[in-house]
Amino acid sequence: SDLMQRKGGTGAPEKYPRPLPVTALAFGADAATCFTGGYHELLEWSMADAKLIRRIPGLPERILAVSVQKDGDNIAVAGGTPGRSGEALIISRKTGAVTKKLAGAKDTFLAAGFSPDGALLAFGGTDNTVRVFRCADWKQLWKAEAHADWVMALAFSPDGRQLASASRDRTARVFDAAKGGILFTYVEHQSAVLAAVFDSGGETVITGAADGDLRRWTWQDAAPASKDKEDSKEKKRPKTVVLKGRRQEVTTLAASGARLFAASS
Repeated sequence: SDLMQRKGGTGAPEKYPRPLPVTALAFGADAATCFTGGYHELLEWSMADAKLIRRIPGLPERILAVSVQKDGDNIAVAGGTPGRSGEALIISRKTGAVTKKLAGAKDTFLAAGFSPDGALLAFGGTDNTVRVFRCADWKQLWKAEAHADWVMALAFSPDGRQLASASRDRTARVFDAAKGGILFTYVEHQSAVLAAVFDSGGETVITGAADGDLRRWTWQDAAPASKDKEDSKEKKRPKTVVLKGRRQEVTTLAASGARLFAASS
């Protein structure tokens, strides 16, 4: 097992002496509340009046990713202590208790996400690895050292059948979400890929990079249909549309219908 015990830790302060960077945020399934990462804790806020509802303690030092399961009680939290340890946990939204420790690593986890139907959960981070768990019994379905550098972002397709990853190794990949096979690798970015999201139809992926490059590309037409086809015929180049943004790095992407939201530093 690669599970590691958390060492020491002072826990969340009673009051924060100065503002703390918010490194993770997720809306509740009903959108009435949102969750943000704190120091060794997760904070839940009311969207109606912006008031703090509760503090959920006993978590990793830094919370770098949060995902809320649709129609379920589970909140996935990923993070750790930089350079020392990483943790991937499940919290009960009802009780606020840690119900499952899914994985540990020698450095932090950076990405976490449930599939749209809440059946699968993916994690990625500084060990260059992607892990996918089945939420019904928390069995790890697959684990792969999928990139040559940190996994910065993960995104499921709308039907939950594919999983996209973005990495500092300048590539993005599309996986079979349930089995872990690599369906396609996108190599046309010239800098670290920091964000990825599927479009509403799942046929294309939008990725953002550290140089401000924003690209929309197909993966199905370019992916080989079988191993024989891959060996016998050169793969097609993906159809790419460059949605050139500004110079700032694109750190996060979100898609809603025909709209794409891009956040920069």
